[in-house]
This record gives sequence, structure tokens and C-alpha cells, in this order.
Amino acid sequence: GCGRFFEGTAADMYNSLLHGLATLPVETKVYCGHEYTKANLRFALHVEPNNIHVAQKLQAIINQNALITVPGTIGEELLCNPFLRVNEPALQAFTGKADPIDVMHVLRELKNNFK
Repeated sequence: GCGRFFEGTAADMYNSLLHGLATLPVETKVYCGHEYTKANLRFALHVEPNNIHVAQKLQAIINQNALITVPGTIGEELLCNPFLRVNEPALQAFTGKADPIDVMHVLRELKNNFK
């Protein structure tokens, strides 16, 4: 996932994620501020239902009844986090947008209302 755009824009988040975090080595550990992994993976599977990495990670968490899932890695985020995958054709098709910043904006709006 990614945080809400309280004080910034989709372009700000895009630059922070894609030109910042996504450039770190894949083995870099990620310690998120909140434990929303299961909910984030459910959303990721909703917007990218054919992403086998998301399906496998979600199933592993369910099977292990994992309450704590951190740390993850940048590599896992690049495979599973739709906010880091806004350049993927599947997400562009899902959102109906070609520009990755527009994809970011639509994904955030969808996530804001996802149950």
C-alpha cells in the first residue's frame, strides 16, 4: 500500500515511490508504520487479480495466520504493491488510465473506499 495523499498529490507520491523507494536494492527491508499487509494484499489482488505473487503472499499469510508480517523487502513490494506497479499494463487497463500518475490517483481513490 501507500499512505493517503493528505498533503501531497499523486505526482508527489509517484516521485517518492518510483524515484525513491523503488530504486533501493531489492533486499532492502521494509518496516511499515502500520500492519495493513493482509488488507493491502486483498486490495492488490482486487486490482490485479492475475498477479500470482500477490495471490501467493496473501495465501501464505492466511495459512500461517500471520499477525505480524514485517519486515518485507523492496523486492516483494515491487512484485505485489500496486502503487509501485503503476507502469504495469494490467493496472493501466484496470484503471482505464495510461499515465502512471493518473493510475496512482485512481488506485488511491479506489483504496480509500475499498472494504
